[in-house]
Formats: sequence, C-alpha cells, structure tokens
Amino acid sequence: MNETKIAMSRKLKLTFVVSAIVLVASLYGNLTLWNKVKTLQNPQAAAESQVRQIIAQVGKLIVLPQNETPTIATVSDLAPLKSQPFFVNAAIGDQVLIYAQARKVVLWRPAENKIIEVAPLNINIPESSAALPKVGEKAAAGK
Repeated sequence: MNETKIAMSRKLKLTFVVSAIVLVASLYGNLTLWNKVKTLQNPQAAAESQVRQIIAQVGKLIVLPQNETPTIATVSDLAPLKSQPFFVNAAIGDQVLIYAQARKVVLWRPAENKIIEVAPLNINIPESSAALPKVGEKAAAGK
C-alpha cells in the first residue's frame, strides 16, 4: 500500500510539473501575440520605436545630431548605388541615417553594429522631407 501512495505521489508531482510548464508556455505565447497585435494596431508607434532603437545603437558608435530625427532608409539594391562613392562598401541590409538639417549621412551595418561611412549631405533637400523614404520602406538612399 505504501508503494501505491509513493507511485500516486510521483504521478501527482509529474502532473503538476507538466501543468506548470504548459501554463508558462501558454502565458509566453499569449504575451508575444499581444505585443504583435499591439504593434499592428499602431504602426506609427512601432516605426518611431524602431527609429529610437536605431538612433540609440548608432549613437553609441558616433556622435549624432541631437536637434533632429533622421530619415532612415534600408539598402535593398546595390545596383543603382554603384556609381556613388558613399556606397562603395555598402551591403544589402545596411541602414542610411539621413540628417537633412545637419546635412550629414551615416551608413550603418546593423549585422556588425559598425559605421561603414559618414559623409556630408550634398543635395538640396526641400523643407518637407516627405520625398525621402521612411523606415520600413526598404528603399535605397543616395547622397
């Protein structure tokens, strides 16, 4: 009879441990899903958060202009950039931070967390930066 109680006690413990694991996994999955839904409901806030994260990461590597938020573009095609010296060492996935007012451009490689190039911005930028690509557009930027 004692062996029966021990066997039942072990089964009860095993059931408890398995239930706890399932509960924790379920909570993690629900929290992850809730965060994704929240991001989808407010894409502007998600984009702003992404810009803040990029600025924070690049700001650890180089002093960035503090009085403006950059326009950020992602290099997705190197062919149109080959003729531009700024993009000689560029790779797919690199990000370009364009500071229109400070007239500064930074080429950053997120995969290596490395500044690839920095240059002055030599084009005329209209007062409205609406023509510039925004984060998430997967556009290639030029100087």
